[in-house]
Amino acid sequence: MLKKHDLDDLVQQFILSEPLAVCPRELEETFPAANYDFPPEQLGDKGREEFILRLRIFLQKRAQKMYGIHVGFMPNHHKRIFLEASAELLEPLLIPYNVYQLPKLLRLLEDLKTKCRR
Repeated sequence: MLKKHDLDDLVQQFILSEPLAVCPRELEETFPAANYDFPPEQLGDKGREEFILRLRIFLQKRAQKMYGIHVGFMPNHHKRIFLEASAELLEPLLIPYNVYQLPKLLRLLEDLKTKCRR
């Protein structure tokens, strides 16, 4: 969708995943990201705390400074983790994770693209 609508140069995609916390989309098929299949329901309380801590560090050191706008399109499990990790750091724009919400996500990204190019 991003390429089709000329948005791929504007958007940096990140994947939230256990146990890596954050993986840039362009590295998802490389080691170690491509070699993990960790069920989120097996994360446990300590694992969840570590996930939030690692994600918060990434958001503080990288994402907060490097990216002006943060859009989230993720399953509820990861959305809750992201919201905890980003509390008081970011004000993300969230679109519900559902195939029927893709047009809404596209409109948001196109609107942001228009605003960024002004």
